Amino acid sequence: MGYTPSPCPFLPKDPDTTAVDGDGDPLLKVGTTKCVEKRRGSTSDECDHSHVVALTFRVCSRSMARASPVWKKMLFGYFAESVLPKDGSDWMVTLPDDSPKVMLMVLGMVHARFDLMPRFELGSSLDQVFDITLVTDKYDMTHILKPWAPVWLETVIYSNSGSDEAFEGTGVEDWIVLGIALI
Repeated sequence: MGYTPSPCPFLPKDPDTTAVDGDGDPLLKVGTTKCVEKRRGSTSDECDHSHVVALTFRVCSRSMARASPVWKKMLFGYFAESVLPKDGSDWMVTLPDDSPKVMLMVLGMVHARFDLMPRFELGSSLDQVFDITLVTDKYDMTHILKPWAPVWLETVIYSNSGSDEAFEGTGVEDWIVLGIALI
C-alpha cells in the first residue's frame, strides 16, 4: 500500500455558484480546489501554503454552443457532458484543468456580461492575454476576442515599452501564437 496524504484541514469549501446567466441550464465547475505550496529558496524546508479554489458558473448552453463548435459538441453531442441527470439535479460540466479566473473572462464575453470581466489595465501582462487566448483556442472560439485583441495587445506593448525587462521570459513563439490566433 502506498502513502496517501491526508486532505488539508484548511482547504476552503467551494464558493457559491456565480450566475453568468441566471436562467442558464448547465453549471460549469472550473478548476480544482487544492493546496499550493511554494518553497522559499532552493534549499529551504519552509514553504508558503495557500489554496486554489474551483469556481462554479451557471451559463446558457445555447450561448456556449453558438460561440464554440467544441462546446456545441460537448453539450449537445455524444459526450458525457451532454447527459442530463435523471434525478432532477443540476446539469454539471466539470473542467478541472481550466483556470476559473480566465474562464470567467471568456464566459463574460460569450454571455455579454462585461460587468463580470476585470478591467484590463495598463501594466497588464502578456501572460494574461496569452492565457485567455489559450483557453479560447482550446474551445475553438478565439474569434470572440476580435473586439478586444487590438486594444489588449496595444496596452501590453505600450505599458512595457522602454523597459529593458519588458518581455523578459516571453518567447517569440508566444507572440507568434498570439498573432496567428488574433488575426
